[in-house]
Amino acid sequence: MKWYLPLYDGRKKYEHRKRFCEEPVRAFIYLGKPIQAIVAEIGLGERENICDWQEKYIDDEIVIQRINDFKKRNNYGMKVLWFKEIVPIELADIQEIFLDFRVPRSYIVLENKKELLKWLDSVKRYTSHSYCNLDKDFTKEIICTY
Repeated sequence: MKWYLPLYDGRKKYEHRKRFCEEPVRAFIYLGKPIQAIVAEIGLGERENICDWQEKYIDDEIVIQRINDFKKRNNYGMKVLWFKEIVPIELADIQEIFLDFRVPRSYIVLENKKELLKWLDSVKRYTSHSYCNLDKDFTKEIICTY
């Protein structure tokens, strides 16, 4: 929940990962115990190398400190372009249909699991909570903050 709440309320503008695909993607957000359900869908922009941010913000010591801290755990940042909350899809319901499904440690590419993706798209129901981030929302003040 610690990482999800800032994403849910829009404070978290970047998703940070050690490795990730290069192109923009749509992702489902899974919350572990005690929830154990898919709870949201997000759109992520192109992968950006955190090292490139060091050059871009070289004149801002505070931003560089945050970047250096994040570089210890992450290589990339992807803009969170949009967020849509989903009525929870419980892990037990997924595993009832997809017996071999296991929650990934970091992520899985659902394009490679076409039946699962098709099923998720068919059963997901959005709540009224959603937002889109605009280019103006991605300022240096939010670089490496969550």
